[in-house]
Amino acid sequence: MDFNWLGLASIIIISSMLASAIYLLVTLKIRNREIFQLLVQSELDKKSLVDFIDKHKLEEDANDGFVKFLSESRDAAFKYIEDVQAAINSFSKVFDAVATNVELKEDVPINTKELERATEAYRTLMSQLPKENNV
Repeated sequence: MDFNWLGLASIIIISSMLASAIYLLVTLKIRNREIFQLLVQSELDKKSLVDFIDKHKLEEDANDGFVKFLSESRDAAFKYIEDVQAAINSFSKVFDAVATNVELKEDVPINTKELERATEAYRTLMSQLPKENNV
């Protein structure tokens, strides 16, 4: 019996090619699994980052609103102070004139024009006070 070396060589070559192909498929499957795990992890990281950014953006928006509120409150307070100072100055000028006339004319009564101006200045000054809430 003649041994077929060519057939044996063919079987060995085909077997080694098949073994190499199986090895490549297994390594590719393992590598694909690793890549898939990395992809899943990167998507989870992306979602975490988006949530983190959204949270901080909401906090930033709230801070911007608070800063805006502080700025508007400060502006309103400065305007109120300026208005009160103007009312006090107006009252002071009118009342000083009335007081001077009273001092110079001790026996002469205050005329109605001076009294009306003093009363109007007093009302303007009192209008600057906050309204009382009787709750």
